[in-house]
Amino acid sequence: MIQMENNFEFNLLNCIIKKNEPVGASSLALKLNTPQATIGRKLHELEFRGYLEKHSNKGRVITLKGQEYFDKLVNDELRKHKVNELVNESNVSSEKDLLDILYVRRLLEKEIAYLAAQKITPEECRQIEKILEDQSLEIQHGSLGDKQDLEFHSLLGKISGNKILAQMVNLIMTQSQAYLEFSYIRKKYSTMVTDHEEILKFFIKGDPAAVAESMVKHIDRIINDVKKYFSKHH
Repeated sequence: MIQMENNFEFNLLNCIIKKNEPVGASSLALKLNTPQATIGRKLHELEFRGYLEKHSNKGRVITLKGQEYFDKLVNDELRKHKVNELVNESNVSSEKDLLDILYVRRLLEKEIAYLAAQKITPEECRQIEKILEDQSLEIQHGSLGDKQDLEFHSLLGKISGNKILAQMVNLIMTQSQAYLEFSYIRKKYSTMVTDHEEILKFFIKGDPAAVAESMVKHIDRIINDVKKYFSKHH
């Protein structure tokens, strides 16, 4: 079982599951080295939420709903571990490498966005909306949403109708998994989904100039986040 540091609910539920019988606040307090009053308050809360069930004076056991919640905590943590593994495997590590990629992307994707805004269809807008919904869900579950980020920018390249521009952006984003690095950094400081939603808003309005400007702002925010990240970690 993975270890989840500083997760009180996880540790509490884990102890109850392992005991496989009703557990009281006093024994949990000893096990978790936590004041009994604190344990008692959390037990009442978990019971109110339907995760625990009281068995007379013997203590509490986990419910089916509680087991499902515990499994979700475990799965979320596994996703986070997987994300860290992927980031550690990435080859693009220097600030200069990432910024150089972003400066080129800013030039190329401004043009892509402008061209795509002149050709996009309602169905393609719905495709983008679905990508952003999936991305938001992935991020809520502890993942980076990096695949949806790549999918979003690749789709705009396709819609633009300029194969050369589209191929160039796709190449520099996927080189050494750079898009993964950007998603990881942005999750720490801001959200890529909000930027993408703003771009989509102008696509729907049919305003190519505003779409292009929103794309430049989007890339500029990533640039600022990269600089912020390296100033704090290097």
